[in-house]
Amino acid sequence: MYWRRLAGVGVAAAVVFGVVAALPAEVGTPPVQARAVQFTESGGFLEIRIKDPAADPERYRREIAERGLDITLKLAPAPAEQVGRVIFTEESVPGVRALETPGHCTANGNCSVGIRVPLTYRGTAVIVFGRQAGPGEEVEGGDTGLARRMIGKTVGEVRAGGKSLAYRSVPGAADLPAAAVPDDWFVLDAATGTGGLLIIWVSADRDYTAPPRTR
Repeated sequence: MYWRRLAGVGVAAAVVFGVVAALPAEVGTPPVQARAVQFTESGGFLEIRIKDPAADPERYRREIAERGLDITLKLAPAPAEQVGRVIFTEESVPGVRALETPGHCTANGNCSVGIRVPLTYRGTAVIVFGRQAGPGEEVEGGDTGLARRMIGKTVGEVRAGGKSLAYRSVPGAADLPAAAVPDDWFVLDAATGTGGLLIIWVSADRDYTAPPRTR
């Protein structure tokens, strides 16, 4: 989204403020709380963006529930370029898509600024947005170089590295038990998590073209 300043807006705003300031204050009326989540309907989808990254997560849940959706929004510490981006999605049934702004992508190709959910979506989902890390906080996706080096390897080769692993299938985002992932499967994509965890997207088909992910 591009913003531009409109001529005369500052003057008009000053005049309106002067009129309002001269009126007596209304007693006993609590201020209206701004929305924490922005919703826009477009082409059969509901586009969802976080407006207030400092809001209580319960406000996100409540505002989304008002739309009849069972979607949880969370914030996690992330590298500077991933702040405000979708860094992780998990859904019970496929349907949730990334809301992207081409031309405003990170170095690893993350263009997401929100999500697009079909108006008929009845599944559950967890969406994690990146936020600025506090002092000493470990960030999600911090070692992108390590993740990239895993792509194309067999699961057995990655396991031999001794990393703590989480397995996900493609295109689904659900966790897979380690026993369900043979050593001869291939790593199609990877991402680092907190606590030294390495998340790998795997498939028996080495030539499978994975759809773009948002982490």
